[in-house]
Amino acid sequence: MKTGDSILTTERLTIWHTLVKRQHVLLWSGECDFRNPAEVLSPVLTKYAEQVKEGPQILDFRGLLFMNSSSVTPVLAFVKSLCSRGIAVHLIYNSDVSWQRITASSMRTIATALKNLSVSVEKP
Repeated sequence: MKTGDSILTTERLTIWHTLVKRQHVLLWSGECDFRNPAEVLSPVLTKYAEQVKEGPQILDFRGLLFMNSSSVTPVLAFVKSLCSRGIAVHLIYNSDVSWQRITASSMRTIATALKNLSVSVEKP
């Protein structure tokens, strides 16, 4: 995966890959509200995960306006697949957005079971 590549572009959601200080970052922007998010997200995230050789991998959700609750499942499967291979994953949520703070709280709970997962809530 080259830096600056879009790994997913739809009418409402874009996920970009970039490299920042030797950290792989997936920047999410738009809205993730697919009727069946696993059909859209799982193939893309699985393909990306197959290319990942090292961490940390950062998923930056601060650019997301909305994510429906059913989209969390394929994202969590992606995170678990990386963590199970010993790859560090860090999730970043927007402190100014209520649903992102709530999702971050849930992900922090999950992080207690996944030793390679960390979560932060930051300003955009």
